[in-house]
Amino acid sequence: MRQDGLRRVVEIHTVPVTTDHQGTHILAVIRDITERKRAESSLVESEIQLRSILGSTLDGILAVGHGGKVIRTNKRFAELWQLPQSLIENSDDWGLLTRVASQLTDPEGFLVKVREIYQSDAETTDIVDFKDGRSFERFTSAMVMNGATVGRVWSFRDITQRKIAENQLRKLSLAVEQSPESIVITNLAAKIEYVNAAFTRNTGYRREECIGQSPRILQSGKTPPETFAALWGALTQGQTWKGELYNRRKDGSEYIEFAIISPIRQSDGSITHYVAVKEDITQKKMTEEELDRHRFHMEELVLSRTLELANAREAAEAASRAKSIFLANMSHEIRTPMNGVLGMAHLMRREGVTPRQAERLDKIDSSGRHLLAIINDILDLAKIEAGKVALEQKDFQLPDLLQRISAMIGDGLAAKGLSWHVYVEGVPKSLRGDATRLTQALVNYLSNAIKFTDRGSVTLRGRLMEESDNSYLLRFEVIDTGIGIPASKVRGLFSAFQQADDSTTRTHGGTGLGLVIARRLAEMMGGKVGVESTPGRGSTFWLTVRLGKASAAAPKQTSVAAEQADARLRKHHRGTRVLLVEDEPLNQEVAIQLLRDAGLEPDLATNGLEAVGMAERNEYSLILMDVRMPEMDGLEATRAIRALSERRSTPIVAMTANVFDEDRRDCLAAGMDDFMAKPVDPAVLFAVVLKWLAHDRARE
Repeated sequence: MRQDGLRRVVEIHTVPVTTDHQGTHILAVIRDITERKRAESSLVESEIQLRSILGSTLDGILAVGHGGKVIRTNKRFAELWQLPQSLIENSDDWGLLTRVASQLTDPEGFLVKVREIYQSDAETTDIVDFKDGRSFERFTSAMVMNGATVGRVWSFRDITQRKIAENQLRKLSLAVEQSPESIVITNLAAKIEYVNAAFTRNTGYRREECIGQSPRILQSGKTPPETFAALWGALTQGQTWKGELYNRRKDGSEYIEFAIISPIRQSDGSITHYVAVKEDITQKKMTEEELDRHRFHMEELVLSRTLELANAREAAEAASRAKSIFLANMSHEIRTPMNGVLGMAHLMRREGVTPRQAERLDKIDSSGRHLLAIINDILDLAKIEAGKVALEQKDFQLPDLLQRISAMIGDGLAAKGLSWHVYVEGVPKSLRGDATRLTQALVNYLSNAIKFTDRGSVTLRGRLMEESDNSYLLRFEVIDTGIGIPASKVRGLFSAFQQADDSTTRTHGGTGLGLVIARRLAEMMGGKVGVESTPGRGSTFWLTVRLGKASAAAPKQTSVAAEQADARLRKHHRGTRVLLVEDEPLNQEVAIQLLRDAGLEPDLATNGLEAVGMAERNEYSLILMDVRMPEMDGLEATRAIRALSERRSTPIVAMTANVFDEDRRDCLAAGMDDFMAKPVDPAVLFAVVLKWLAHDRARE
């Protein structure tokens, strides 16, 4: 205690000192450490407060010192990022943030921002979004001492629910503002606080003219007094009122509104405002009155006509359903045996045959594929006529498309010794649209050109006609040196089932469907078709299509030849166990032999029920699933297999004669991963099997 009564804390150091004459003395050094002790106490208190704050805050905090070493964090940071506390305490901020970036939808963008923060001491805030739908608000600030940066503080706040609420509020706000119905909000004193755009359009009053006014400015004097009595009677009791109001616009014109007025309650149940949603029913009322005047003498006629229309619609819908069912059944019934015919011919050729047998097998294969082409044309036309063809919108490369077309018609050109030319002028390489349907239309043109040309050449020419902000108008021409077409026959060429030569003695075959399909596809792609021809000199068939601009340079598509896929299956997947689900014996034999030739070990299930049991007992790397089967079809079987916890990721590929777009969608919706149409080309089968076995191995 000092002389003035103040208490101080001192630190005393004593040292004995010995002299020759006066004996031993003690040297005492006394230091006043009161302020230091207060500072230490304050520091301890601050540390306790800091720990308490960090422990109670909902934000995840990460403080790092110079060099990025973690010097402090809180439990919330570990919870938000789902990281163990021990990992955080022994790491640096770059290592941690690199680790957690994998959880984000844009990991590269996040790390770029982190690098920018390292290069700047400014405070920054942004939003990071997770793959699972969560969102964090990130805030960073530099720790500065004596003008120098000694570290950084990272703060992360989970704003997922806030964003959901903001988005919901934004949608509700837009819905109210953009509602076609007039919306008015008043306070309890019936003073207008809000009107939407529809209100201003309908009444002629500007928003600023209405705010603070009473809805009475709209009254025309023609609304019955009892209507207002009922309105306020309901509102004062906290109930919703519905009814008609006869109002007057700013320009004096009168109109009738159907209004729904409701109290707005706060969370505590108190009513603070009223909201009115009003529809202008003037025209509706006039129409109703007009109908009332004619109703009595029109009722019988309307009833009779309604019954006729209902019957006609029911008959049309029944006919459409019957047509669709018939087409699907015919497709399935024809394609199923065709799969066996073509498959058996392929297997016989692979097993080794004499030259004469090979020639006959080639004729079987050629005839089968010709029949299949006719079936495809008939089904395509039926689907187009029924409006069941939807065009894809995907990026593709024009050179790839032209290369595929050349490969498809190469044998026909070679068989007749025709020269082949392709010229493309000013057409971008990258396009967006349905490459498959464009290919189909052009191949139909080219097939006709080859059919009716015995010598000379066939030429495919493409050029850019027009370009807009987001699309191109392209013109393609197929030019041949064939027999040509008489002018009298040109007009009906693009009509269904019409041919230039429809006599019984005609030299060239065909169904007459290729050109009409090309016309319908071109029209679906925003274009037209036409032909210019001179008998004896050749023809030029043209079509225009409108295609979109590619979002980016579409990658070149690559394909694996049948021999390559076959060899790769034997090399990398020999002995792999797969399950074939097929009820038709001939197709079973073909598919099993093809799979065995590729080095695989196929098991067979003859229906969906059997397939589910085998998938439950055994592990397969791939399942090839037919759709139409007894006991249980392929769709139901796929859903049942997907319900097995250990088979949720097993690749399942449809291999079916059901080839309509809705069939493909049904297969994918049931949980299948891919789709192959019968008859299955061995090259396609090997490529698809290789794709999914490689995918399954990569996933492991």
